[in-house]
Amino acid sequence: MNRIRLIKKDQIGLLVNVMNILENADIVVNSAEVNLNGTHAIITLTVSDPEKGKKMLKSAGYDIEIL
Repeated sequence: MNRIRLIKKDQIGLLVNVMNILENADIVVNSAEVNLNGTHAIITLTVSDPEKGKKMLKSAGYDIEIL
């Protein structure tokens, strides 16, 4: 599966920022799941290139895991 997950403190625009980073890297997002756990957002995405997505999001300061 081509899924990645990030956990970050929830804030306005978080999902938009993540999606913009991936879009600018020509990564297609096929599905998104967002859950809240207290003050943190857990975002799980199915993407066209999880390795590239992880690299791009890490360079933007996000902690990412490939599932």
